Amino acid sequence: DEAAFEREEERLLTLLERPTRSPGRTTTTNPARRRHV
Repeated sequence: DEAAFEREEERLLTLLERPTRSPGRTTTTNPARRRHV
C-alpha cells in the first residue's frame, strides 16, 4: 500500500510540475485542460 501511495504521489507531482516547466507545451497538448482551469 505504501509503495502504491508513493507511486501515485510521484505521478501527481510530475503532472503538476509539467505545466509549471513548460506552460506553452501543456496548452498545446491539453487545451481542454487549460480551459477547465
